[in-house]
Parts: sequence; C-alpha cells; structure tokens
Amino acid sequence: MASSVRRAITKWLSPVLECGGVDAIREAVDLLEQSGAAGGTGDLEQLIRRCAGAKALEEGRRIHRWMDSGTLDRPRFLSNLLVDMYGKCGSLVEAKRVFDAMQHKNVFSWTMLMAGFVQSGRGVEAIQLFHRMCQEGELPDRVALLKFIDSCGAAKALSQGREIHSAAASCGMDSDLVTANAIINMYGKCGSIGEAFAVFTRMPEKNVISWSTMIAAFCQNELADEALLFFKLMQQEGMELDRITYVSVLDAYTSVGALELGKALHVRIVYAGLDTSIVVGNTLVNMYGKCGSPDDARDVFDSMVEKNVVSWNAMLAAYGQNGRSREALALFDSMDLEGVRPNDITFVTILYCCSHSGKFKDAVSHFVEMRQDFGITPREVHFGCLIDMLGRSGKLEEAEELIQAMPVPADAVLWTSLLCACVTHKDEDRAARAAEEAFQREPRCAAAYIMLSNLYAALKKWDEAAKVRKRMEQAGVRKQAGRSWIEIDKQVHEFVAGDSIHPDKSRIFKTLQRLMSEMRIKGYEPDRKVVIHSMEEEEKDEVLFYHSEKLAVAFGIASTPPRTPLCIVKNLRVCSDCHSAIKFISGVEGRRITVRDSNRFHHFDRGECSCGDYW
Repeated sequence: MASSVRRAITKWLSPVLECGGVDAIREAVDLLEQSGAAGGTGDLEQLIRRCAGAKALEEGRRIHRWMDSGTLDRPRFLSNLLVDMYGKCGSLVEAKRVFDAMQHKNVFSWTMLMAGFVQSGRGVEAIQLFHRMCQEGELPDRVALLKFIDSCGAAKALSQGREIHSAAASCGMDSDLVTANAIINMYGKCGSIGEAFAVFTRMPEKNVISWSTMIAAFCQNELADEALLFFKLMQQEGMELDRITYVSVLDAYTSVGALELGKALHVRIVYAGLDTSIVVGNTLVNMYGKCGSPDDARDVFDSMVEKNVVSWNAMLAAYGQNGRSREALALFDSMDLEGVRPNDITFVTILYCCSHSGKFKDAVSHFVEMRQDFGITPREVHFGCLIDMLGRSGKLEEAEELIQAMPVPADAVLWTSLLCACVTHKDEDRAARAAEEAFQREPRCAAAYIMLSNLYAALKKWDEAAKVRKRMEQAGVRKQAGRSWIEIDKQVHEFVAGDSIHPDKSRIFKTLQRLMSEMRIKGYEPDRKVVIHSMEEEEKDEVLFYHSEKLAVAFGIASTPPRTPLCIVKNLRVCSDCHSAIKFISGVEGRRITVRDSNRFHHFDRGECSCGDYW
C-alpha cells in the first residue's frame, strides 16, 4: 500500500514540476494527507521546493504539519528546506521556529535563515545571525559569505560591508566573479557608488550581471545619466542583454521620465521574448505609470499572463499617481474579486488616493479594513496618508493629535508633512513645533529648515527667517541643487538650477523671457519668499528665473510643436513660485504639462493643477 501511494504521489509531482502551479501543489498535498503514508524524502523535498518557488505558504504549512504528525525523525536537509520555504514565503516567525528547534544545524541551516531575513529587508538581523553562527563555531562557506554581503547591502551596513570585502580580498575571493558582483551590489545599496565603481573597474573579467549590477547601483543612487551611459557602453562591448539589464535600464528611464525611450526598450523586450517575465511586466507597468502614461501601464497589466500582488500595486500606483483615484479604487475592488490578497503597500496607494481625492471617510474605512480584515499593522507611511489628508483640510490640531497618539514613533517625514500643512495654512506656532520635532529626529532635514524659513518670510518676520537660515548654516545643512529632466526626441536633457551651459541656452532664455512677459500680463507675480537668502527683489527674480523646472519647460516649448504635452521630472519638491508659473504657462500656451516632483505628480492644464495647490 505504502509503495503504491508513493508512486501516486510521484505521479502527481510531474505536472507540479512542469507548471509549478499552486493548484497542482495543492492536489499533491491533498493526496499526501489522505494517504496517511510516507511519500519518501525525495518526494517531500520536491514538494517543499515547489511551495517555496510558488510562495504557496498554506500548502507548505500543511506539508510541515503532516511531517510533524509522523513518527520518523525528520532529516536535517528537510528542516533546512522548511526554513527556506518559510523565508521565501515571508513567514520569518515560522522559519525561525523551525531553525531554533533543530538540534543539529549546519552551515546551510544558517544560510537559509539569513536568506529569509535578507529577502524581507531585515539585513540587521541577518548580520546578527551571521555573527552568531561564527560564535557557535560554524565556519561560513562561500555561499554564507555571499549571503552576508547581501545582508550588509540590505541593512545599508557600509562599515561591515567594507570589513567583509577586505576579508574576501585577503584570501583572494574578491577576484571571483560572483563575489565581485555581490560586492558591487552591496556598495550600491549602501550608497557608496565610488567604491562600487572601483570594484567594477578592477574586475579582470566582467559578465552581463556585472554590468547590470553597476547600472542598478547608479539607479539606486539617483545617477540616471551614468546608468544610461553604462547601458550604451555595455552594448558597445557586445554584451547580450538579460532580464536584469532590461529591468535596471527601465528603472533609469523611469527616474528621468523618459517615456519614448522606455517605449523603445519595451519593443526590444518583446522582441527578446522577455515580456512574459512577471518581473519585467511589473517594471513596465511602473515605468509607464511614473512617466505619466497610465493607459499604457494598463495595457501591459492586462496583457500579463501571470500577476502577483506587486503587479496590482504597480497598476494601482499608476492610477493614483496620475490623479485617477476613481479608477484606482475600482481596480482595488477588482483585486478583491480576483482573490488577490492586498499587502501593506496596497493600502499605502489606496490611502494616498483617498487623501488626494478628499475622501476622508473612505480612508478611515480602508485603514480599519487593513487592520481588522487583513491583519496588517499600520506603519508610519499609512498614518502619514491620514495626516496629509487632515492637513489638506486645515484640521491641523487633529493631525498633530494623531501623530502624538500613534502606536509607532513618528519619524521626521511625518512631522515635516505636518509642517508643510502649517505653512500652507500659516499656522506659525504649530509650524515651529513641528519643525523642532523634525530636527530632533533628523538634525540635517533641509526641507524643514526651508519650509519654516519660507513661512516666516511669508509672514514678513525677517528676523525669524534669518535665525532659521543661520541655524541651518551652523548645522552644515545645504539645500540640494534642483535638477529637472525632460525627454525630447528620445534624448534626455538635464537642467540644474542656475544652469547657463546648455547648448540651446539662448533659445531657452528667449522663450522663458517671452513667457514671463505674457504671464505678467495675465497676473503672474513672482513668489519671492521662496528665495531664503537676503537680497534685492530684482536679484530674487533672477534666481527664480533660473529654476530648473522653468528651464526644462521653456526648452520643451521651444523644441516641440504647439500644444504638445510636456513631461518634466524634478528631483526636489517643486517650489511655490514654479508651481504658480507653470500653471500660468499651461494656460498661456494651451499645453498639458506634467511635473513629477519628489512628492507627487502635478498635472497642469488650462491654468489649473491637479493637486489643488496643495502639495
């Protein structure tokens, strides 16, 4: 009987291995439970691996329970696979429980649990686990060292990453291709792009992963121009592009809003047969959404053979970012009907949509639903959406009370959000409190200094504004240079505040001067309070004239036919003067102008903005 059951189970494993579907896994587990007989360690190994690959957590739990119900001791390699399965399914509590129950661990046991921590973004705990492994006398092998390098990247633990790099170099491991690629990835995630590039240049041999990892490192550090340059060099070297390369380059195009270049790369992806990849599909949806083309994003989304929660989140964000909250909320309902379980990121987008469409009751309802129906613990970002909504409606006292009543500590971002609302509604005392709270949590928070100074300037409290600027200087805080990008004829142009070196500068300045004259006739007045330095009004006007987004808009108008829509990406929050100016320009020129700043999308059309002048 036992042998016949084993043969039946093995028979069911064949379709599982071929299609990897959860339904096939479920049927095999059903048979396993009904048989009451052992299926063989080989069969169990394949089933657990399939559960891990398909992230079939419930089926994995059922296999685990079935194994525990037996009388035979569980082999160590099966326990290791259970740790791996739970880690890949995101259930680290269960992974750690299996790990802790193991009487005899080996290096694979430790590495599997480390991998689970890294995958869940818990790099600090992965590093602690590595040190514990060494303390308990388990010598790490090459795989464990690679996982430790990944852990340092996930935790942004640069000093420990340097230590392991030095250790790898001392024993000659850093010349190994796989190790060198992992070190580049680690330095990129830790924000040390110079060290990543140094490792890359010293490599005696490079493969497509080396190039793709370097491109991804540039993207992670907001160096899109360098990423795109590397992409060109990679092609000149004759490297065959893989899925990782395409994803990295799509991310680079996304960061500068290069829609046409993204579309061209999409064609190449289809030609290469990589459009069926769920990761590539998700990246395409994200690219189209962030480049201001949610309809193209929806076309990709609908064409995807397989979707996961990341796919749905990307499409929800594409609608939400582009001011189409109604469609986002309708898609969320479809998600429920399709049986896709939302995660914490899903609710960030839903709360964002409710906030930006003024649906406070709906936001509260979804907030409660998130906790009660899905067991998702709210994070700072979820509370931030509610605080943003209260701030928009001028309910500043309620917003401050919510921050203070939160079950999790509020970070500088939340207090800066409240500060932004206080500046909009000119609540001086509360703004000062919010700024102080932000400074305590992040002493070098440039945005808080600038907003508070702007508020005092708007209230004509020049002495107070000067004190804030002096404090900012004493803290060594400098305002980051404003940068804007616009794509014209599949070429990305970058503008920096005060830029006077662009080859088309005379045409740009002439166009901008014409626009300024026409705007003033329509009632535009420069918002000089955004210039925090003490200078004459004419000097302030000149500073405002050279803001990067104005230069990008003027270049776009000078370089395209009348009424052509424009899309600009800005690395910082758009200032109130540029926001006002672009509203006027959209009316004067009869153009739709989209600006994606560090905070949100602004869709300017006929002299109005989708944000309702609150951002």
